[in-house]
Amino acid sequence: MKVLILSSILLIFASISYAEKHGSFKIVYAHPKTIRLGVSALSNHTQWENNYGKNLFHKNTKGVGVSAGFMFSRHFGIEAGYENYFCQKYNASIGSEEMVAGSNPIPAGHVVRMRTKMRQSHIPLMVLIKINNFGNCYALGGLGLSISRVKAHAFIYQYNTTMVDISSIFQNTKILPVIKIGMGYNVKDFSVEATVREVFNNYWRPHRLRAYSKTNPHRHIQAKNSLTCGLGIIYNISL
Repeated sequence: MKVLILSSILLIFASISYAEKHGSFKIVYAHPKTIRLGVSALSNHTQWENNYGKNLFHKNTKGVGVSAGFMFSRHFGIEAGYENYFCQKYNASIGSEEMVAGSNPIPAGHVVRMRTKMRQSHIPLMVLIKINNFGNCYALGGLGLSISRVKAHAFIYQYNTTMVDISSIFQNTKILPVIKIGMGYNVKDFSVEATVREVFNNYWRPHRLRAYSKTNPHRHIQAKNSLTCGLGIIYNISL
């Protein structure tokens, strides 16, 4: 996925250079500066590492996002947003040789049953690249940083046939690299935009999203990556 998205960003740069050089589109400077205000519905898929959250949490979460941006020209701008994902609950069973957030492996033949829930939020800050030479359609790319926060709760209620009461809370806030690509369609002052955004975690080892236990700093959960698809409406204000 990282190679695909990075290749798409390079393709955007190449398309702009080629189109301007060969005259396939004409830059119009009547309203080169635009304010972008948006709202979107989001669907997030987060993969957690084996023994550090895998099979503990529901992987797919719905959310909503808002954004505000400023285009310095028809092709370049900046954007900031806020994305909040609804609390997602999940019932999990952990079997032999598996671990719960880096703890000791479960002994052979034993089973731990637990309930989990998780909330995520992201504040992406990105540089935007926009290609407008597709009639009413356009391509969009973004590269920047995300202030990402995760808070997870894991409640162990049964060990084999014995009822227990063990609760752990994991949380962390971290700045991570983020990249997105998308397509949009203009309708007067509005645009309908579909985007795919990825937060790099496992690819860049120093930038993994970890959430540490509040009671035991040696236990943590760790995500491989976080991929979000969004569908939104953008209101464009020309200056």
